[in-house]
Amino acid sequence: MPVTRKEAAKHLLKLMDTRESFRGFCTSLYPQFKFAGFQEELIDTLDKLERGDLGTTRLLITMPPRHGKSFFATVLFPVYYLACKPNRNVLSTSYNQDLAKTFGRQVRDHAREPLVLQSFDTFEMSDESRAVDDWRTTAHGSYYATGVGGSTTGRAATLLILDDPIKAREEAESATQRNKVWSYYVSALTTRKQPEPDGTAAIEIIILTRWHPDDVAGRIM
Repeated sequence: MPVTRKEAAKHLLKLMDTRESFRGFCTSLYPQFKFAGFQEELIDTLDKLERGDLGTTRLLITMPPRHGKSFFATVLFPVYYLACKPNRNVLSTSYNQDLAKTFGRQVRDHAREPLVLQSFDTFEMSDESRAVDDWRTTAHGSYYATGVGGSTTGRAATLLILDDPIKAREEAESATQRNKVWSYYVSALTTRKQPEPDGTAAIEIIILTRWHPDDVAGRIM
């Protein structure tokens, strides 16, 4: 059945909305979602971070479980970030490799969405590397996901994400575990940050549920 001019125009507008802003990106991929007010604020804040309009290069997100913080910041945002400039490098870390791979699979699946590929004509995944936790773009950009303690040698990060570095309250009560996470963040993660090829400063997002006052968020604050 041929596409009408009205349908074609509607699709073109959707493609424009998808690449115009992170909010447009989210609503185009999930038109059925009705975002809560705090989620809309999070989406707009992430959009400003990507554009360099936030006034800082570091964002700390603390919310209780099941509020969508990882869905927006760890799953959807890296796709939009790389689609906007496919020569960027994302390094995403979670409390273990299994969770990192779970996030990575969701990121990769969204990066393959026809709507994303149609909206961003310079964005394309490389055929040479398409693992769930390690893939590249044809513009020499990359996405790499690992668990806390995993190797980051040779991995650049123009976007560094640390999501849920502590699994639950029981681990958060352990000073040894808190120190382990902090040491990894300071020595293995922040040292991987580097500017984009055009000189734009690297950005950083830390996402967690607060289980203890001496967690990563508490030490940063």
